[in-house]
Amino acid sequence: MAKTKVSKLEEEVEKLMSAKGIWQLARYQAQSNQNGLPDRLYLYKGYLLGLELKTDEGEPTDLQLRKIDEINKNGRIALIVRNIETVGKLIQYIDLWHFSDNNNDNILYELEEWMIENGY
Repeated sequence: MAKTKVSKLEEEVEKLMSAKGIWQLARYQAQSNQNGLPDRLYLYKGYLLGLELKTDEGEPTDLQLRKIDEINKNGRIALIVRNIETVGKLIQYIDLWHFSDNNNDNILYELEEWMIENGY
């Protein structure tokens, strides 16, 4: 059986996160008591990362968008992921912020701008 685009993306994300030693908190797939939560929750350098995995054609539900918004408004990071490059960019920004001594505010601003520009 051929892999779907989402299952291929899931595999790529899990491989990247595992290689970086990023701890997966949870993995959700339409369980009634977790409706709307992102597919994957990770903990990385003090950040909760909520990743909703979608194909290019896939659209998040209104409930998923509300949950993503709630996570972001509470100081954590949640977004829709359509390719592995997005996850790599997110990790890159967190690494820059975490290891920077004097540009933390600027790097966080750049992350916020990048998320806005990319519709997160």
